[in-house]
Parts: sequence; C-alpha cells; structure tokens
Amino acid sequence: MTIRSVLLTFAILAVAARHGAADDPTKTPFAFFSPLPSLNATPAPSVGLERAATLGLRPNVEQRAYVFVYNPTEADKTVNVILSAGARDEANKITLKAGSELARATGILVPTKQLVKVALSGSAKPAPAPVPAPPPAGKPAPVAAVAEPSGQKVAGDTFVLRVEPADKPDRTETKDYEAVQWVINPPREYFKATVENPGKGSLAVVVKFSKPADVPLYSDLPAKVRLDLRPDLNPDLDPKTLQQGTFEAELPVDGEVTLFAEGVKYKGKADNKVKVMVSVDGYDRAFIVETNFNGTPVLNSDPFANVKLSSERQVPGKPVLVTVEADNIKARETTLTVDRGKGKDDVIQKYKTPRREDLYVKFGGENDAITFSPVVADWTVDFETKGVSGRRKFQLEWGTKKDELVTRTLIVDRTAPVETDLIDLPAKEKIVTATEHKLKATGKDMESGIADVFFYVGDAPAPDGKPAPGSKVVRGIY
Repeated sequence: MTIRSVLLTFAILAVAARHGAADDPTKTPFAFFSPLPSLNATPAPSVGLERAATLGLRPNVEQRAYVFVYNPTEADKTVNVILSAGARDEANKITLKAGSELARATGILVPTKQLVKVALSGSAKPAPAPVPAPPPAGKPAPVAAVAEPSGQKVAGDTFVLRVEPADKPDRTETKDYEAVQWVINPPREYFKATVENPGKGSLAVVVKFSKPADVPLYSDLPAKVRLDLRPDLNPDLDPKTLQQGTFEAELPVDGEVTLFAEGVKYKGKADNKVKVMVSVDGYDRAFIVETNFNGTPVLNSDPFANVKLSSERQVPGKPVLVTVEADNIKARETTLTVDRGKGKDDVIQKYKTPRREDLYVKFGGENDAITFSPVVADWTVDFETKGVSGRRKFQLEWGTKKDELVTRTLIVDRTAPVETDLIDLPAKEKIVTATEHKLKATGKDMESGIADVFFYVGDAPAPDGKPAPGSKVVRGIY
C-alpha cells in the first residue's frame, strides 16, 4: 500500500495542549492524529507518544493523517469525535467560533483499553477546485505558480479534537479536548543544499532530502527542485548565456540531485556577485546562492525583499501582476504601496506574513485518511493600468527603519512608437510565391522602449491589432 502522506511531524503532547477537567489521560477517552493508518494499543503507554502537539506540514504537497480515539477506562465507551479549527491568542487561549467545526464521527464504540480509527465526515461541503476563466482568443492561458486545491479552507492555526459521550453530546463545546497546532515548515527543515564552483562561469547546487531522525516519513512523492538565474535580479549577466545547464529535476525521497549552470558570462567586465535562487516544492527562494561565477559561491541567509512586476513597461488597460518577495526578514508584516506622483503614496495591500500560507482539508480518503493540502506562495496583486499614464513606483516596506524598503518602477506609456517604417522591402515584381523573404522594420519609443515587433501579411489589421481574415501575423526577432 502506498501512503502519500509527506513529512508530518508529531511531537509528544505538552500538558498545556490538553484542556478541561480531565487532564489525566487515564480517566477519559481522547482522540489524536497519527501519520500511520494502523496502530496497536498494546502496550497502552506507547500510544501517548502519537499524540501530536504540532502538525508540521511540507508546503504545496498533499499529505495524509489519521485520527484514532483511545479508551483508557475500565469500561466500553460509545463516543462522538469532533474536529474543529480555532485560533490561539497571545495568552495561548483557543477560541472556537460558530461554524468552526470541520468534521465529526458519531456513535463510535471504543472497547476498554483499546483504540479505534475514526472515519470523520466533513461538516461542510468541500469547495470545488476553482476553474480559471478561459483566456481571450489567441492569448495563452496564464500559468499559476501554485494550483489551488479543493476542500475546506482551514481558519486559524489550531486543530481541536474533542471527544464526548454519544448519549450526552456537548453542544456548548466546553468539554475536554486536544489542541494541535499546524505549521507549514519551509523546505530548509527537510532539505539541505551545498554549493560549489566547478569552473569559471559555472555553478553547481546539490540538494538533498535531509529527514530529521525524529520525523516519520511516508511518501512516494519526489520533490520538484529548480534553479533560477533571473535577469530581473541580475542585470549584469548576459541573458543569452543563461540557457546552458540542468535547471530542473525531481528529487527522490532519501536522494539527492545536482542542478548546475555553465557558460554564464557578464555583459561587460564586471564580476559583481549575483543571486541565484533554488526553489523546492513550488516554494520559491528556498535557498539563495550568492556567486560571481568565478570564485566560491555561498548560501546566503541575509534579508531579501523584492517587488517583481510581470512587465515594467506596459500599455494602459492591461493589468500588471505585482509579486511581493520577502525572505529572512525579522518583521512578519509587509506593506506594498504605489507612488501616484507629487509625493502621494497609496497603500495597495498590507500583509501580516511574508508569504501567503493556507491549509485545505478533505475527509474520506483511502483508509479513512484526512488529506491536508498546504499552500505557500508569494503574495500577488493585479495593478490595474486603465486610466494610468506615466511612471508608478512600487515600494515594499517592512520593519520600522526607513531603509527597510525596496522599490520597482512601472512605466505606463499611452503613446505609440514613432518613425515606424518598413525598410529594404523587395520589389513586388521580384516576389516569388513559396519563397522566403526577410522583412525589416524600424521605429522609436523614447518613453518605454520597444518590446516586440509583429509583421502582418495580408490586409491591414483592425485598430485593436486583430488580424484581418485570411492574413497572417509573424513575430519579429528583436
């Protein structure tokens, strides 16, 4: 049997995590999570080691867990098991709001000194996976960094497992319960990276699955790893030399892979250090490497922040995707603003965490499994350019110091290129059907530059650029 439940960390339950009148685990039945689909109740004390104080989850990977209820009393018990989601406050108090129940199982017979696996049923209908809107005709569909999973979205950071007598259900939710906090661990918790310089213009990054000895691992899912040499962050590098090497691989469980780049050159004579990113499981910048491709590369854990724009030059009317990238910063909160000019800044968004972290849960999996789908991704927002013209400066702020910020400028250009012309056109009488002809065009755009050139073969296009019926569009090499 294959168990696709990846890297669930189960610690011994602290006394503070168990609440109510019956803190003594020998006096009342209790429920707990386990990464295993089957457990043995003998010897009884060993079952307590499976009672988790924390669920440590691997980001962007489906994981499974199971719920058991144990009866330590001298009599058989029939119980209900309820799973809810709550949030802890600064005093470590857990609050359960109306509608916080996720799932329950009723009428569970648990013999004395035995444990029973619980088949929980969701209390709410799982939300279907979102279906993206179809792209406009002739346009490619956008590619999402992380797919949104189906299931119930978990509110708060703590699961509450409560056991009640089936004949006396506790509708006020004040009885004894187990509290289990969930966290999504960054890849550094499970993976290790080492770097080396095989030669001038080269970089090698070895990524290993590094499982802590006290973490049970049950998975047949490899990790997807990627090496990113981003021109937007490294303008000194010649983008034409960033294509040679091994930039993506699948990392098997208990294995290692080597990613490498070679033949990298700088545009000029500069050999300034640049940043190379390594992503794991869709978690961008899991590791950041600093190198000049001519010395000793190092893993960098200094604060990193950036505002990434899908386009730094844009015609009005099309939104620009703004991505907030933040790593290793002490302050968890970040603020994204945009300068409208004349010293006035608009706050676009405030984020309480450096990255978005969400958890979805589904019930009724194989062997009564609960399926967890953690989602970790950079924060993104669409900036609408309709009615915008000129420069807009985006600024990401964090912490309390004025120097803790990073900026990026967007140019929205309403004017068309000028001095456009077709040059070196062949004479009409020399054009032969089914033969190749080289076409050239020239033009200037002082405000935003020219990104693409398209040649329309046939009748003139419509004002919106849509090709006329029967004509062809050829993208030029710019």
